[in-house]
Amino acid sequence: MNLGPALVELIKPPIVVGMGEYRVGAGPGTVVTYALGSCVGLTAYDPLNRVGGLLHYMLPTATTTPPEKPDEGRYLDHALPRFLDRLTESGAQKRFLEFKAFGGADTAKLSLFDVANRNIAALKELSVRLRIFVRVWEVGGRDYRTVSLDLSNGKVLVRTSLETFYR
Repeated sequence: MNLGPALVELIKPPIVVGMGEYRVGAGPGTVVTYALGSCVGLTAYDPLNRVGGLLHYMLPTATTTPPEKPDEGRYLDHALPRFLDRLTESGAQKRFLEFKAFGGADTAKLSLFDVANRNIAALKELSVRLRIFVRVWEVGGRDYRTVSLDLSNGKVLVRTSLETFYR
């Protein structure tokens, strides 16, 4: 049975963003990251050029020199500037980008290292320095989140163990 190119495009699997990674693309398509706990997922979308991406960072700052892998997203201080560069290289214009942040949960109910709150605070500080406006902050709490960004329209679907909603 020949599904035809249009139908094959509709059922294209999402691009998965693992821990410490980021991915950028143009619509149609979806990028998704699973089980955000203390990590933070940052989506960016340019509705004019239909280019967007998702960054899943694990820690606020690196203790060593910048990572060599160009798609490394483990540390926010190195990853966010690279993520922005990759978005603009892919056709997005920084002035049109809409940002949304998710995660930063204390899922272990153990604040020994306070990674979740440090991740959130670091994003707030760095976004001011880089002059980006994060429009949605769905952070904190104790629940894991799965986040997917629709690259054709910029809608973000968030799933927790209790609910599913769009942001």
